[in-house]
Amino acid sequence: MPMAMETGGPQALSTLLKPQGPARLSALLKRAGELEKLERLVRGALPATLKLSFTLGNAQPQSLTLMAASPAVATQLRFHQGAVLTALSQAGTAITHLRVRVAQRPPQGSPGERAGNVLPQGSPAPKPTALAISLLTALAEEESGPLGEALNRLAQRGL
Repeated sequence: MPMAMETGGPQALSTLLKPQGPARLSALLKRAGELEKLERLVRGALPATLKLSFTLGNAQPQSLTLMAASPAVATQLRFHQGAVLTALSQAGTAITHLRVRVAQRPPQGSPGERAGNVLPQGSPAPKPTALAISLLTALAEEESGPLGEALNRLAQRGL
């Protein structure tokens, strides 16, 4: 499968739609189809537990980079790289080298959001369980002042 399209980076849609655009757009769609085929081949060679744990990174004529969701997934992907390379070879691709990298997600928002301790904006707060409500109520009765009031309000949320 030839992978010899040089894009030179992101391009504006208006550039692709100019008079010479159809050829450029056609090349872009062809490249997207090639990448989709590669992704299907790789996912087909992996166990079900790994099929959705990565994305394709860079695809060169003879090498392919997989971006793993975590270091543990990267290790498992490396363990299965022989099966992936065999599947790619049997499909007629020229890929002989597989690289696995851990995907780095860019930090977003506040430090709490980056640590995963904050719910996404607009999502409702989860309701406390019955056990949590009883514990909060008991604590609210033991505490006085603002802390007791806050615990009582929190317990009332679940009722």
